[in-house]
Amino acid sequence: MVYETDNILIGKRIKEAREKAGLTQSRLHEITDISITQISAYENGNRNIGLLSLKKIADATGTTMDELYSGKGEEKPIISTNNEGKLIINCITALFENGVISLLPKQNENDFVPMGLEYYYQIGFCNYVDILDDYVRKLADFERNKENYPNPKDFKLQLSEASAKKINNSICYRNKK
Repeated sequence: MVYETDNILIGKRIKEAREKAGLTQSRLHEITDISITQISAYENGNRNIGLLSLKKIADATGTTMDELYSGKGEEKPIISTNNEGKLIINCITALFENGVISLLPKQNENDFVPMGLEYYYQIGFCNYVDILDDYVRKLADFERNKENYPNPKDFKLQLSEASAKKINNSICYRNKK
């Protein structure tokens, strides 16, 4: 969920990126086809920005969606241009890290269910529910115990890459091609 303070921070990053690229709001409008009113509202933090608009602005300003959204271009990848599995896993990771998807305890305390199962259907990932369910469970376990891992950053990367590979190798993904 994007909160008002997040909108303000995102807006500041958009304005900084636009100015760094030497663009006026009018020129950014011409490149992206986003109205000047919307651009102004985004920059002032008065409006939530959608992923499509964020992508258009990132492309026009020569930056990334990650830098505009989180200010951390390499630490929190949202997009991957040619790897659908990685794109899906990056989206799920971002949703998990922002509390949109979490785990809820079931009957016994060691059994958890992802709160986002119905969310996977809403965002079009219904073909990958089992893979994503497993990934979120492992991600949650990792987050609870990451101090026990000798190299947490590498483990998390391996976990996400393995899940992305499962998606890319799944029958549903191959049938889409």
